[in-house]
Amino acid sequence: MKTVKGYTPKLTEHLLLLRDTLNRFDQHLGEFIMVLKQNCPKQTEHIRSQKEYQTCVAAIKEKKKKTRRDINTRILDEYPKVAKCILDTAEEIADNVLHPLLQVHAQCETDSQRELKAKLRQAIKETRAKLQPDFELSAVRHVEWQGKILLAEQRLCAGLLCLLPTCVDSLLDADAYLDEYLSGVNVSLRK
Repeated sequence: MKTVKGYTPKLTEHLLLLRDTLNRFDQHLGEFIMVLKQNCPKQTEHIRSQKEYQTCVAAIKEKKKKTRRDINTRILDEYPKVAKCILDTAEEIADNVLHPLLQVHAQCETDSQRELKAKLRQAIKETRAKLQPDFELSAVRHVEWQGKILLAEQRLCAGLLCLLPTCVDSLLDADAYLDEYLSGVNVSLRK
């Protein structure tokens, strides 16, 4: 339990950096969508997975090379970097929080703590699953970010773009579950 408690300041720092990274990406969202929309292969109507996105970006880079057009492909490379940062944070939470908490016997926890641990576990599991290359993005929505995407562009990339804030929100929820879990731990263990 001390290991988990000792990790919480580092987790808070990671989540703040993650939120900042997402905000920086958000600042260039319009340019990202424009580059993607204008340069995606004609047959691409809907990006259904991160794997499909990578295929699309490869085609755009090939087009840039062939036509020698000035296409800002650097902005397209930011998406997988942000997704990797989110996945790395989820993996860190799994290793430094979830695995140690799973070692705690149910008899040593309150009903509330067992419920919180299950929620934390589910949040991490879902985040990791959503960030897999073949995960189907069509059902992924984030109210705030979906509002930033024009209706005409939502068909192409709404799921792709909503994935990032949805996963960050899930990790923030996991952090809240952890805080609540730890607030129920005996004070002598929390120090």
